[in-house]
Amino acid sequence: MARRRLRARVCLNMIAKDEANDRLVPALQAAAVHITGYMFCDTGSTDGTPELAKSIFDYFNLKGKVAHHSWKDFAHNRNYCLEDGKRLMGNKCDYWLLLDADQIMVAEEGFGLAELELKDSAYYLREVARDSEFTNRRIISTRFPWKYFGKVHEVILPADDSFAGKDTTGTLPKSIYSIHESDMGRGFDRDAVLLESSVQEDPTDKRSTFYLANTYNMLNRKEDAIVWWARRASMGGWEEERYMSAYWIASVFDVYLRGKTINATTWDALVSANFVTEKPERDPEAEVNVSTEDLISILKVAHEIIPARQESLYTIAKLLRADKQDYAGCANYAEQARAAGWYNDTTLFANINIYKYGVLDELCVCSFYVPAKAEVGQQACKDLIKLLEGEGVTEDVGRQDLRNMLRLTRNNLNSHRAQALAHENNGGGIEEAAQLDI
Repeated sequence: MARRRLRARVCLNMIAKDEANDRLVPALQAAAVHITGYMFCDTGSTDGTPELAKSIFDYFNLKGKVAHHSWKDFAHNRNYCLEDGKRLMGNKCDYWLLLDADQIMVAEEGFGLAELELKDSAYYLREVARDSEFTNRRIISTRFPWKYFGKVHEVILPADDSFAGKDTTGTLPKSIYSIHESDMGRGFDRDAVLLESSVQEDPTDKRSTFYLANTYNMLNRKEDAIVWWARRASMGGWEEERYMSAYWIASVFDVYLRGKTINATTWDALVSANFVTEKPERDPEAEVNVSTEDLISILKVAHEIIPARQESLYTIAKLLRADKQDYAGCANYAEQARAAGWYNDTTLFANINIYKYGVLDELCVCSFYVPAKAEVGQQACKDLIKLLEGEGVTEDVGRQDLRNMLRLTRNNLNSHRAQALAHENNGGGIEEAAQLDI
C-alpha cells in the first residue's frame, strides 16, 4: 500500500505474550501500513516476542517503544500500556490503534488510517471472527483519558467525566477497514478463571456473566454455558447480549445436544429465565428431554428482545422445515427474517452466513411446498444464485458449502419452474411436482 499524505499520527498500542508464531508477523505487517509509531508492551514472553516485534517495526522504519510488564489481567495490562504510551509516546501520537496480537487489519480501498481526517474522540471498527461480525472501539484519541474495564473481554470507556458530552465515537465503514481474527486459539481456561473471579467479586457484572457463558461454551461445558446465558438474559441491560444469550442457548441445543437429556439444574435455569414452560409431569430430580417446541420457545424470546435480527427467525424456519415438515410456517418465518433487514454497527456477533445465504436458502426450499409462496420462493432462488455467482462461486470453485448450495439452489429453481409450468399447463399439483429433485 503506497503511503500518501499523512493527516493523523496513528500509533499502535498492543500487549502480547509468547506470540512469536505465525500470528504475530502478519498482524504487525498489516498494522504497519496504518501507523506512524508504536507502544508495544510485553507481558512476560519467553519466546522472543518483543524482539520479533521490534524487528518488524524496524523493517517498516517505525519509531516507538517496547516495554515489559508482569501479567495480571487484560484490563490491568492494557491500562498499563496506555499509561506507558502517554508517558513515552504522548507527544508523537494523535490516536492509538488498539489491536490484539492475532488481529489482521484489512483496508479494502487502499487508504492507511494515518491518511484520514480523524477528528472524533474514537472510532469503531467492524471485527470478523469465524462467521460473526461485531463492532468494537479500536481507535481512540490521545486527547482524552481512557480506561479498560474487565479482567477479560475487556471494554475501553472514558476514564472519567472529564469529557462528558465530548465522546463523539464514530464508525469507519467496513468497506474501508475491518479486523479479522487470524486464530481463535485463546486461553479459554485462563479466561474462565478470570471471569469466574469477576462474577464472584460482582454478581451483577452483566458483561462478565455473558462472556463467562461464552467461555464455558468454548470449553465444551455446554450446560454450564446454558445456565450462565440464562442468567445473563434475566439480568436486563444491553439487548444485544440478552439476544445472543437466548439465541446461543437454542443453537447449542440444536447443534450439540440433539437427542440428549439435560440435568434438572439446567432446565430450571431455562424455566426461571422464562425461556420455556415447566413440564407438569416432570420429576424435579430427573433429567429432561428438550423438544423442538422448547427450542422454538427460546428463539421466540430472542426475537422479542430484538425483532430486527434475522438469526432467531431463520432458525425457527429451519426447525419447522427439518423437524416438523411445516413448510408454510418455515416460509412465513423466513419471509419475516428477510424483512427484518441487515445488521448494523450496534449488532453483536451477527451471523454473516445467515444474513447472506441462510434466509434466502430456507425461503427458496420451503416455498416450493406452499403454492401461495411460489413466486416468493422462485425469486429467493434467483437472488441466491445471483449472490453466489457474483462472489465467484461455481460448482467447482469456492467454499465447499457454497458450491453445494449453488448446485442445490439451481436444482430448486428448476423445480420451482417445473411446478409453475405444471400448474399452468394442466393444473398439476404439489404432489406431482414434488417428485422432482429438490
